[in-house]
Amino acid sequence: TLTLAVDGFTRQIRAHVLLYEPPSARSIMLLVRTYIDKHQRVPRVLVVDNGKEFHSHELELLCRIYGIELRYRAPGMPRGGSLVERTFGAIGEEVLSELEGNSRSMKKDTRLITGDMLPTKRACWTLTALNGAVSTYLYDTHPNRVHPELGMSPNEFEEMRTKETGAREHMLIKLDENAMLLTSPHPQRRAKRKVVQGRGVNVYGTYFWNEAMRKVRRGTSVEVRVEWWNASVIYAHIGNLWVVAPGTSSRFLYGRGNRLVELACR
Repeated sequence: TLTLAVDGFTRQIRAHVLLYEPPSARSIMLLVRTYIDKHQRVPRVLVVDNGKEFHSHELELLCRIYGIELRYRAPGMPRGGSLVERTFGAIGEEVLSELEGNSRSMKKDTRLITGDMLPTKRACWTLTALNGAVSTYLYDTHPNRVHPELGMSPNEFEEMRTKETGAREHMLIKLDENAMLLTSPHPQRRAKRKVVQGRGVNVYGTYFWNEAMRKVRRGTSVEVRVEWWNASVIYAHIGNLWVVAPGTSSRFLYGRGNRLVELACR
């Protein structure tokens, strides 16, 4: 699933996230993390779909702390998403359809396809490689090409408007431990996990431990957040502080993302 942050005025692609994950508040939180890492600031207004998956407490808390106005598109008004849908269409036509192993021929010439030509047998793109191909299009090709609505490239339009109106001031926000924590989601099903004395908290079949858990009373549940790109650690809220808890037997989790662990556990 590809999630985009598109500037509604300049048509610039500000950030993107490519995941093995259905559309959810998680993907929006990771998109904000990518935005901070790329621009050292946050958007002032964030417009999202009106789906239930975007009405999470985690996303609302993130926006409230950073002062982001969270707007929901009006239901039953598909034109509100036309800007980003056109971008998705361009990516499909100009990037995905040109990649080796795509399934476009399955739609056009279905009866001519033999078993040897099935796309599942021609798969050759990893998620990392595909992310590189999409990034090249979004940040190198698209900004320097003439946009039909602007009459010039997005880079030229943004430069022209900056000269006319001046550069805007922004609060510097770094991708520090606070930003990493706020953009990390809760584990599936339950946001809180019970602390087991001497072992820690159990997330997806693995125990995670921090010395601060020794002071937690038996049977107490604490709020937990998972680090999306590193499944070998979690964040636990103990007392008034968030602490990092590494897995006690998580050698097989190093180098794996949280989504892979969720699927394996399921």
